[in-house]
Amino acid sequence: METLLITPCLNQIPARLLLLIGLGDPEKLSLDLLESVGYAITMEAIKLKVTDFCFAPSLKDAGITLSFGKTSVSKALGQGIVKALKASAVLVQKNLAQPILLTKINLLAGQPQAVYGHEGLRQAFGKED
Repeated sequence: METLLITPCLNQIPARLLLLIGLGDPEKLSLDLLESVGYAITMEAIKLKVTDFCFAPSLKDAGITLSFGKTSVSKALGQGIVKALKASAVLVQKNLAQPILLTKINLLAGQPQAVYGHEGLRQAFGKED
């Protein structure tokens, strides 16, 4: 869960900021850890006052073979996002934090994983569509 916030040089990538989160030993990767990652990325986005962000788990790109169900990764990440949004909303409601500027979150997934990513997020957010 170590984080590294990078401000890319002009035209390196089409993003103002890049947050990398270390997942540790691949053998110890769990859905609880991925939920914590979803929480962390959302809390960082809120703290940085961004209006939107994209995230890409990149687990397959790292050569990690997952034993989880096909929708489990995006669902766990989504559950962490939901927890962070709810916790932040409570703080805002109690005047302990500034209003949340975040309005859009995008999951980046390759074509083979896109349908599973969408389904996992739908489950996490409790949406029918």
